[in-house]
Amino acid sequence: MMKTHIRSKKNLIYPFLFLIAFLPRIYRIQETPIYTDEITWMVRAKETFLAIRTLNRTHIINYFKSDNAWWNNKTDTEAIALPLVYISGPFIAYLGNGSVLSRNVMAEYTAGRIPLAFVNSLTVIIFFLMTKKSFGNRVSFILSYFYALDPINLANSRLIMNDGLLCFFMLLTVYAFFYIENKSISIVISSLALAFGFLTKPIGILPVFAWLTYLLITNHKKETFVKIIKICLFTLFSILILWPESWFNPVVSIFEYLFRQIRLTQTSTAIYFMGQATKDVPVYYYVVHMFLRMPIYILAALVFSIIMLIRLLGIKGIREISRSQSVEVSLFIFAIFL
Repeated sequence: MMKTHIRSKKNLIYPFLFLIAFLPRIYRIQETPIYTDEITWMVRAKETFLAIRTLNRTHIINYFKSDNAWWNNKTDTEAIALPLVYISGPFIAYLGNGSVLSRNVMAEYTAGRIPLAFVNSLTVIIFFLMTKKSFGNRVSFILSYFYALDPINLANSRLIMNDGLLCFFMLLTVYAFFYIENKSISIVISSLALAFGFLTKPIGILPVFAWLTYLLITNHKKETFVKIIKICLFTLFSILILWPESWFNPVVSIFEYLFRQIRLTQTSTAIYFMGQATKDVPVYYYVVHMFLRMPIYILAALVFSIIMLIRLLGIKGIREISRSQSVEVSLFIFAIFL
């Protein structure tokens, strides 16, 4: 009886953390100034939902093979952003002012923001589940509490933007791969989260680097390799179903899109640095940027993590570390990539 009571008490942490994250995000959400990119994504979300809702094959093909398929832009970097479109689109169409289907409940930007604020609040739960594996419930709760109320994170997750969803899917991908014990469930959730991460922004595939790092240092290489292959195949299958571009150019469209984004990233955006606007920034640009813009507590944690990693590998050697330590090393490398 006592164990059941303690377990139920611990389970209350999850709804409490969610409310701590969600309530500040929706409080006066309609008063948050509109960010310019929100207008673009509101239009795309509503139009895409309305196009799919027709269930007219010809109309759907014409819509996604035209300029409305923004991921085909050859001159600028464009996120695919399908999770944002699929989450916000129905709310904008049915609740926002100005749609043929609308109940005219609220402004379109408010209708589009609320479901994203809900999903972004779930990120705090994933963050708690991941950190408690290394630090325990108390420390993880404190970390999650402050993460939920971080001003920058809170402000960004109130907008119709891709960054909050990207963070959610990437953390879910990593958590499912390393910490869900049931292999089948782990593979399915990792695959879907990886697919949704890619369909949000191309850097959504970065969790793969954490898996590959783990593959290099784990003592269960064959089992891990098979798991990664299964996830990659299931992810590919999911993208083929979910992404309209894959309906017309299966498989090839994924690699073509990735290569195009990499090329455009190098040439399309002028950046102001060291007193001049340039498209060819020096190699140390991002290092300088990191120290100038990253909060001091994150920098301190990064330095501390590097010291602990060096001590860990120096004391035991790479072949002697445990599975949990292998996971932590892999997550650290993943954080460096981010």
